[in-house]
Amino acid sequence: MANDEENLSTDQKVRRSVRKTLGWAAGLIVVLGLAGFWASFGFFTLEEGRAAVILRLGKHVRTITQSGLHFVLPPPFDERVIVNVTAVRNEDFGFRGDESAEKDVAKILEATMQTGDNNIVRASFAVQYTVKDAFQAGDCLAEVREGIESAI
Repeated sequence: MANDEENLSTDQKVRRSVRKTLGWAAGLIVVLGLAGFWASFGFFTLEEGRAAVILRLGKHVRTITQSGLHFVLPPPFDERVIVNVTAVRNEDFGFRGDESAEKDVAKILEATMQTGDNNIVRASFAVQYTVKDAFQAGDCLAEVREGIESAI
């Protein structure tokens, strides 16, 4: 192989060297382009009234509450779950919306209970709340579990 390079003219040696250099440069540009494209998935914009829960490999790392442009490691390292923290949430117990509508047995049984003096009471109530801590709200954990279950 060394003899082959010695027998080549200077022009051929230069062309071979340029071809190798261009091959390496093209490969480097492709790799950097792919890495930049992958890194672009780490940028996101957070709107006012929302919080982003950042999970790194499934473990809570931090919660971002400040609106604007942010960067986290791209998937699969970091996963972000956006939670609306200003919305008033509602949880109904014993009824679902219109009280006069026909109910199925499960909804009626949910509201019916027996007291200590053996009376039957139907108790219905609603709780309204806003999220104070986006991670503790549980939305992000449920979403991550759904993603894991769908991947399996």
